[in-house]
Amino acid sequence: VQGFARAKMPRRALDLLAEMRLRGVRPDGETYATAIEACSLAPKDRATTLAMKLLEEASESGVHVGSESYEAIMRMHLRRFEWRPALDVFDRLGASQAPPSGA
Repeated sequence: VQGFARAKMPRRALDLLAEMRLRGVRPDGETYATAIEACSLAPKDRATTLAMKLLEEASESGVHVGSESYEAIMRMHLRRFEWRPALDVFDRLGASQAPPSGA
């Protein structure tokens, strides 16, 4: 996935992620992060939605993605002057980095 993303081939990177899932390979945080970053190279009309879907999928799977993924999604929103969604992602980043309750 990372190789395709670095080669600026986002569609191939995302197709490979889909194939991994079909074959039962569970993506790790780095794979999700790379796929989210690849979304920033994809056509803008669907890129942000797809990146958010991947972030949700990682979260639901219990996979931690680093702040870079949130930052990539915020940049996608900001390039389109979508301030409110960018702030929502920023708030989610803060919540994901918060220590567990009772810690």
